Amino acid sequence: MTSKAARANVDPVRQRTQYSCVAASLAMALKAVGVRCDEDSVDEILGAVPGRGAAWDQAIATAQYFGARVTLVCPCTVDRIKEWTDQGIPVLIAWCPEGRPWGHASCVFDVSDDGTVMVADPNIPNPEEVVREVPREDFYRKWYEPGEKYLVRRTAMAVERDIPRGGKVASTRDLPNRVEVLHLGSAPPEVLTLLACLPPVDHAGPQRWRILRDPQVAKVVRDLRAQHEPAALRELAGTTRDYLESLVTHKTASPAVRVRAGEQARVAWYVADEAARLPRSTR
Repeated sequence: MTSKAARANVDPVRQRTQYSCVAASLAMALKAVGVRCDEDSVDEILGAVPGRGAAWDQAIATAQYFGARVTLVCPCTVDRIKEWTDQGIPVLIAWCPEGRPWGHASCVFDVSDDGTVMVADPNIPNPEEVVREVPREDFYRKWYEPGEKYLVRRTAMAVERDIPRGGKVASTRDLPNRVEVLHLGSAPPEVLTLLACLPPVDHAGPQRWRILRDPQVAKVVRDLRAQHEPAALRELAGTTRDYLESLVTHKTASPAVRVRAGEQARVAWYVADEAARLPRSTR
């Protein structure tokens, strides 16, 4: 096996319900590739059902909804998972780590050179643990989904950023607000740049000074001010605000996206108004 170059940037969490392992695991994978989401926002699209959870086709559709593309392999191998995680790509698996009569979803974020698999498991019995370190052979024994008359062995789904129009791979750094971008298909690149730097909804309160002190907002104000006259920057932010406000009423947008878009529309205006107050930067 080749040396490990990287690993997926997964933040392990515990699932909120006994049937939302797919939602929690997919949310971990999506966040690792730069999508702003959590278990609840993912499950709003996924639609996990008590007693049944969710199926792979639901996971695939949900990943696409959030701007990701997936590679589903069955049967897969530990070596193939390592190829992905060495590139920083998180991998969803279905397995039975405790030998129960139903499958369980988790997110693999690293495979060591000796084949030890690092699994972010959202439902470990010990409430203080969120990661399993599973030796290669033990992992293979547990890597299956039980059916009524059969076993489905070694299913794995790699989660990556989608490739938008134009063929250029979306940048995790430039497009963290991928949920909003998906709904209307495309927006001017400069609008997306401003969108990428708007703070999440919990920063977007009525206190204007809190927003303008946000380091990401301050940086985008500086960068855009260096490229645009104040009037042009105000127009850019107005376009961004219109884009966000259209999401608030867009019929395919989820309630969570509508709330965030409404908050960010106000932030976009604050940013433009502040930037327009300052003289044009010189290079």
